[in-house]
Amino acid sequence: MRAIAGFLCISLVYVSICNSQNPAVPAAPQMKRLLFLGEEKGYRHEAVSHAMATIERLGRENRLWTTTIRTDTEVLTKNKLEYNAKTLNETYHSVLGRAWMGIDYLLRRRGPLTMAPSQLGIFMRSSSAQQRANIEFHVQPLSLDKFGDPLHRYPAITLSACNLRPTSRGTVRLRSADPKAPPLIAPNYLATAQDRAVAADAIRCTRRIMAQSAMQAFAPEEFLPGPKVGDDTESLAAAAGDIGTTIFHPVGTAKMGLATDTEAVVDARLKVHGIDRLRVVDASIMPTITSGNTNTPTAMIAENGARMILEDFR
Repeated sequence: MRAIAGFLCISLVYVSICNSQNPAVPAAPQMKRLLFLGEEKGYRHEAVSHAMATIERLGRENRLWTTTIRTDTEVLTKNKLEYNAKTLNETYHSVLGRAWMGIDYLLRRRGPLTMAPSQLGIFMRSSSAQQRANIEFHVQPLSLDKFGDPLHRYPAITLSACNLRPTSRGTVRLRSADPKAPPLIAPNYLATAQDRAVAADAIRCTRRIMAQSAMQAFAPEEFLPGPKVGDDTESLAAAAGDIGTTIFHPVGTAKMGLATDTEAVVDARLKVHGIDRLRVVDASIMPTITSGNTNTPTAMIAENGARMILEDFR
């Protein structure tokens, strides 16, 4: 099964004068449709109705807001020579640079082709009102308009700020009676005032990072959302909505909880309430999204789910 709630991030891309997917179709709604078809054929069961009423819910999803900064060619060239630093944007658009990336990987298993999606991660509070870290930054030495597009031709870096505990909630609904048809997904990003405030604060945090004295040697210039966007919460939240994108951490469509919880789909052993021999074992069982990446927690859910299945089989 696949879940449906993930992280919405803010990506802020900065140019420095230093040469500086379709997501998988969630299976939970498809299971709901199969249960519904069973009802249509007269196989009605109270537990089936309970599962149908809750399994379509979309879990919380974090989101990504993108900010880009760039410099002019002349200044960039000066810093490139002085600091001997560059971003992947230039390497990508250089025939020799791309050739060297391939050679470096083949001979030494090093270089850009061995990089993780992000080279730097930062957890921090978006404001003093937060008691603990509530945003996560992913930093990359590159920039692009959107996933799948080529890198920009000017040197730049990207800072992506992700709200770790969003309060907005979306929906997953069935498109048709065909159980194989992809569902209708509405993430409903930034639907709450709290999420909009965090989005605005995240952009402010990024601006403060890039304004630090250590960064001034690279003369960062904000490109997106751009210096014309004011520092007030309304303007920044609107900008975040325009440039935000998913970060692919869907969870929450088949919440774990007690049988008395009208929103819970599975129990503590991952069994669908009231239905024998039917389990959900993936990120969709998370009642709320984890304050960080969901890959490792999902692997733990799978490991424990496999153990439970084996125990019950014996």
